[in-house]
Amino acid sequence: MSMHRVLALSALAAGCGTYGLEGGMPPAMDTGGLAHEESPDSGPEDADEDGAPLGEEEPDDDNPDDEGTSEDGDSGGAGTGGDPTEPACTRVGFDILIHQATQDDSVPGQPLFMYQARDTDTVPFAELQVISYQAAPYHGPSTAGRYPLSGLNYADCGLCLLLVTGCSDGYSCDEVFFIEDGILDVADFGQTSGRFQATIRNAVFAEVDIDPSTYESRPVPGGERWCVQDIGIDVATYWIR
Repeated sequence: MSMHRVLALSALAAGCGTYGLEGGMPPAMDTGGLAHEESPDSGPEDADEDGAPLGEEEPDDDNPDDEGTSEDGDSGGAGTGGDPTEPACTRVGFDILIHQATQDDSVPGQPLFMYQARDTDTVPFAELQVISYQAAPYHGPSTAGRYPLSGLNYADCGLCLLLVTGCSDGYSCDEVFFIEDGILDVADFGQTSGRFQATIRNAVFAEVDIDPSTYESRPVPGGERWCVQDIGIDVATYWIR
């Protein structure tokens, strides 16, 4: 296991409060059924790029073929492509209250990008994390692009997305969810605009255990799945050199 992976875990332990969070209602919003008011252009997407509905829909009494789905596309197997063999989403959406993005270049040859978003400014909290291990051997992204999120494992991912819940200030968390499927569209990591601008699309997270020695993420048998249809992110990038 490289020192780079260990470095990132130390950064995780430092937590959101280290560099200062942007509070209030940020531009980064889950468009899949939040309680907060949404901006006019933050409505949920109703279809993927192929025109297929996102998620599953509520049963239609007049249409037996619609059994087991929901009208708002936020329940059932969002992100599963409608495959009945896939486990259903047991959690849907993520409400962002405060967030930050950090580009850490303080260790020569070990650049690390991290985005953190919390659902509350108190403990316990849930946190969404986007981590790019930009040095070898992981070669995580540092430039704009569309990045698929399927087939990854925390032990060797260059671009890693996690959701952690029930966390204390010292990052003792009750549950960990690792990305299983989805897309991260990045417009800017901060080099051009000074802001991290990205969209997480059709994300599916599976509950996992992470081995403390190998950092391998393993699905929890019978564990939950957390689906987040669409989150747009626009936040200042802090640079550490």
